[in-house]
Amino acid sequence: MDDFTIESLKKLRSALDSQDNLALKSLAGQFAAEALAREDPHFVDLAILAYSFAKFLEKHNIVETPEWRALLKRTLTTLNEAREEAKAGNVEECHTRVASLLPELEDLSKSLGKFVTNVVDKARIKTATQLYAHGASLSRAAEFAHAEKREVASYISATHLPEKYRTIPVRRRLQLAEQAFSE
Repeated sequence: MDDFTIESLKKLRSALDSQDNLALKSLAGQFAAEALAREDPHFVDLAILAYSFAKFLEKHNIVETPEWRALLKRTLTTLNEAREEAKAGNVEECHTRVASLLPELEDLSKSLGKFVTNVVDKARIKTATQLYAHGASLSRAAEFAHAEKREVASYISATHLPEKYRTIPVRRRLQLAEQAFSE
């Protein structure tokens, strides 16, 4: 497995161990961009994990529970194991370990959370939004993150995402393309 994946697992574990929710949110965005660039759904899982944990860390009533502490301990161990599998070149086992954490997060969100939307589902929407922001179509972004397209579109609309990114109008893009091919 490539060094970037190994380093990504290390960064995720470090941010989680230090309970740095800003670093976790930043990593979620980086992992989403990497998922799109590599067409690798495993980085989508890392993005969802990073964002989910960041959201949990914002809820003191959750992070002070024994259930949270137990999940955190299991997660740190699992991320270490996944990293070792990655180093050994066991790609599928690495990804299986990472993916095994998502149902645990969903269960914790359902049992302890007072969230309008399950944390993992919200993370899927947020990850799809990041994929969309990095150039994926709405359909592809939603599909890649296993999120509902309608919910992703609604979130994008509510956050005014298109206004956050400076783009070139279609007419100008066409002119630039015509210039490039006419020379």
